[in-house]
Amino acid sequence: MLAAAWLLGCGARTNLDGLAGAGFGGGAATVSNGVGGDGASNGSGPCASLCPAGGCQVVALGSAGQQGVVSIVTDATYVYWIDGFIADPNVIRRAPKSGGAAQTLVPAAHGAVQIAVANGFLYWTELGHYLSSTSDGAVRRVGVAGGPVSTIAEGLYVDEPPLAVDADYVYWIDGGGATVARAPVTGGAPETLASGLQSAFFMTLDSTSVYLSTQGGLWSVPKTGGVLTDVYGTSGDMRDITRQGDDLYFAAFEYGIDHVSTDGGGFQTIAEGTVSPAIASDAQAVYYIVLGSSMQSALYRVCRDGSMPPEQLAAIRGTYAVAVDDSGVYFDNSSSLGKIAK
Repeated sequence: MLAAAWLLGCGARTNLDGLAGAGFGGGAATVSNGVGGDGASNGSGPCASLCPAGGCQVVALGSAGQQGVVSIVTDATYVYWIDGFIADPNVIRRAPKSGGAAQTLVPAAHGAVQIAVANGFLYWTELGHYLSSTSDGAVRRVGVAGGPVSTIAEGLYVDEPPLAVDADYVYWIDGGGATVARAPVTGGAPETLASGLQSAFFMTLDSTSVYLSTQGGLWSVPKTGGVLTDVYGTSGDMRDITRQGDDLYFAAFEYGIDHVSTDGGGFQTIAEGTVSPAIASDAQAVYYIVLGSSMQSALYRVCRDGSMPPEQLAAIRGTYAVAVDDSGVYFDNSSSLGKIAK
């Protein structure tokens, strides 16, 4: 099994003096005054504890293989995930969010690493036969209920997982993490938006821009292409990134969860700890995984407005993926897909 750079790499973090990475059980004890959110205070209001009465109940929605759940997305009814970390082949599945039998949508993807759901379709990036070729990656889609698989782009050098979709286009990273590209959601000629990135790891969108976390900082480029803008520079590794309005949150690999505005201002560390690359957010909070030893990790959330300390939701045995929507928090739990209901 190949350990991909986007998951297992690390870099020195020189712009945050005194920020120490803590291990499991104590990795997220410090919170700033908070940014964004709904203005709750002292643990009350919109960002009160998610599980105030004796801890959260974890429900297994679907099983996964020995290599764990890699990427998770949801729509109104289903949760979708990739079963198998950097495996060729691996499997894409879905299950009802309310519980029920899992369904295999794609039984033999060629190293699927990231999924997105939009427009009634599920999209994903593939590493391809990664060990034997550096130009065997692809972007594909399938209907949310399964069916024929369509290819959006192929012959790509995809060793990083970024993928995002809006109503008209699919966006991804080519060239070994160096080039931002897009193509129509129905297929068509890919177009390059920007190049020259240093190992882009994850991306998110707003109405006008693509935001990219990289080994050298946070960058943006217009969705129509153009000049790369340095939103926030650092010598450390930024990993998964999530957006709420004008607020961007990212996992600073092994150091903590940070915030910066889309215009580059308002940098703030909102939680410290030895975190995994996975991160998700909703209107009230940011959700992340604190790494421990021997696959013993913990799922946390921290209020965006800083109204209460980080809250440990559950001890888990996964590190690769977390997602959130109005009905719950979904996460890699080693041999299963876990959910905590809201």
